[in-house]
Amino acid sequence: MSNEIKNNPIGFCLRTIKNSGKVPFLVHGQRVSISGNRRFPQDASVFTAVGFALEHGFCPVECVREQMERQKKEPWGDHRLRAFLLEGVMLTDQPQAEIARVELALGQVVSIEGCICRIESAANYNFEAVELTEQEIRDLSEQLKEAA
Repeated sequence: MSNEIKNNPIGFCLRTIKNSGKVPFLVHGQRVSISGNRRFPQDASVFTAVGFALEHGFCPVECVREQMERQKKEPWGDHRLRAFLLEGVMLTDQPQAEIARVELALGQVVSIEGCICRIESAANYNFEAVELTEQEIRDLSEQLKEAA
């Protein structure tokens, strides 16, 4: 193991992942299409508590703090810092502009505003962004270095 990895393992690993270009970087409000739960891809939007706060003129630090407090008080609630929000479908008689979406798949690793997450199944054919552990980040970094 090199000295750089010993001195700053997570920072080094995160830089390796970011610089690989193989992990999609997503931001709040970005439109995605996720396949894997049904026979057809499901359209969703990326949600982050920080992005929501900035979009609505709130303090991002306060918003994250409030979400974390709610997670402790109401663990059964839906107080996530990152999520994929499924979009509904509506039929109209008016032409609609096609929306550009990032194609993703169940089990894929993505970066949501810098947080490395895996897309996993949730209840009712939904998706959730599950943050990778430090060991999973190290393993992913090693895989990407070996593949390069």
